[in-house]
Amino acid sequence: MNKIRLLILVVWGALPVRPTHAQCTLFPYAPPPQFTFNDLWHATVNRPADDGYTQFYISLRIFSGNGMLQVKSNTAPFTLSVGSHYYHSANLSALQPFTTSCYGASVWQQTVSAGGIFPAGTYHFAYTLFGKMPDGEFVPLAEETSETTVEAMWPPMLLFPPDGDSIDSPLPLLSWTPAFSSRLAGSVSYTLHLVEILHGQNAYQAIRTNPGQYDEKNISATMQPYPSGARILEAGKQYAWQVQADADGHSLGSSEIWTFTLAGPKSGAPGVLPKYYYKPAEKVPAEYVRLTGAFLPLAFDERYQPASPEKPFTFNILDENRKTVGSEKDFDAPIQAGFNRYLVPVCSSQGKISLPKGRYHIEILLEKKTRRYLAFEIKETHCHE
Repeated sequence: MNKIRLLILVVWGALPVRPTHAQCTLFPYAPPPQFTFNDLWHATVNRPADDGYTQFYISLRIFSGNGMLQVKSNTAPFTLSVGSHYYHSANLSALQPFTTSCYGASVWQQTVSAGGIFPAGTYHFAYTLFGKMPDGEFVPLAEETSETTVEAMWPPMLLFPPDGDSIDSPLPLLSWTPAFSSRLAGSVSYTLHLVEILHGQNAYQAIRTNPGQYDEKNISATMQPYPSGARILEAGKQYAWQVQADADGHSLGSSEIWTFTLAGPKSGAPGVLPKYYYKPAEKVPAEYVRLTGAFLPLAFDERYQPASPEKPFTFNILDENRKTVGSEKDFDAPIQAGFNRYLVPVCSSQGKISLPKGRYHIEILLEKKTRRYLAFEIKETHCHE
């Protein structure tokens, strides 16, 4: 019996001893609060000695909070010299191309391939370093797991006045959407910052450097009337504004920066702007609207997008028999009266064309070769008032 045991020990001692997996270590770093797929490839790999392995790769498995595998990704095989190696977003080329598979909802494919931010939720990560001997297969050498939670959070978004709008009231009601965080349960407060845009500035420069035209803190609602006691808004001047949200002393982010202008007297515009604007249709309407002034007031669903950048507003005017009687070249330039509102002159101060009494329709050319129409009737001319 002792001889058999001795023989086994001798044979076992003659077998080649493979390196232990503990010789290499893998230390992944926690991703930022909002992270992309590339942010997850942030780790230090340590190879303390030459253990005979000639090729390596790193495997990453991403599991959802309920343990379902969502993403499986492997780096390309790479060599690893003795020492410590730090991999991050700036030197990922050493590990690429990745071989990646996504499972479940299509959102994973979009998030990974497009480099998007991971949606809110809890994630488990499993990193494994594999090594391969010249005459063998890849085997695991080191493994590390971690967990992180992405909070659902979004900043406020501005609503009114629309970006770039020209408003009529010097006391506008400024409004925005609520901010939210799944991590913070306290009440949300808002800070509003409004400045004048000076000559030569853009909105970003103005909001960052100019003194406040109007500032208000600790706003609990998602709207704020411009107070009569604040510095008055001046006609013809452009203003920039932004809203920041906070909860329990933590920032929930800031809105985008929007601009608006307080409407003032405009060259050639009527003394009193019309209260009603007509909406052009996709086809010529059967009914005619009655035009009582020298301007045709039009309102689009969204900001007007011209057919050509070289022509800010392109249109044709046709008579009742569908004969073209003029275009934008024959009249004064339309006047923008708001975010999506325009006053189109039916008279020309330059004496080119003044439409007489009769029935017409205007054909407006928009981007992507689309058109809008409005039928109108002139019963009395106001061109010489």
